[in-house]
Amino acid sequence: MCLTKSEGIENYVALSYVWGNAPVLKTIIENLPSLQQPGALAHAVTNLQIPLAIAHTIYLAQKLGMRYLWVDSLCIVQDDPVTRKHHIENMGSIF
Repeated sequence: MCLTKSEGIENYVALSYVWGNAPVLKTIIENLPSLQQPGALAHAVTNLQIPLAIAHTIYLAQKLGMRYLWVDSLCIVQDDPVTRKHHIENMGSIF
């Protein structure tokens, strides 16, 4: 229930959804270290900082026995143009 770096060999679930106008918890350079702490996303779910689409997908991934979930708003550091560009260019591989 936290952000973690991939070694590139893990199986994972990827979520594609529309953010809409509601506030969405996004990973930025400033909050990345705190989101990498064990349990950080559990707290975000409990405090309703994560949209229900993500919370439900976390639950479903766990029920399916999947350890990893890729969600763009969380897995792309939104204010890091280099990382963001890299992920956008590789969306075909991610999904």
